[in-house]
Amino acid sequence: MQRSGAGKYAWSGRERLGLLRVKDDVIVLAAMRWPDEIRGPAELLPEPMELTKGEIDGALALMDDPG
Repeated sequence: MQRSGAGKYAWSGRERLGLLRVKDDVIVLAAMRWPDEIRGPAELLPEPMELTKGEIDGALALMDDPG
C-alpha cells in the first residue's frame, strides 16, 4: 500500500497545493493546481488565419519530404 499526503507549500511567493508520496527511497512532491489556475481548452486555440494556396502547398511538401 502506498501512502501519500496533501498539503500547502510556498513557492515563488505563492501558496500552492501539493501531494507528497514516496517513490523508491525519495520523497516526491507533485504540484497540483487550484481550480482558478486551470484554463479551459478553448482559451488555448490559436486564432483563425487566412492561408494562400501556395502556403498550404509548401506546408504539405515539407510534410511529405522525409529528409
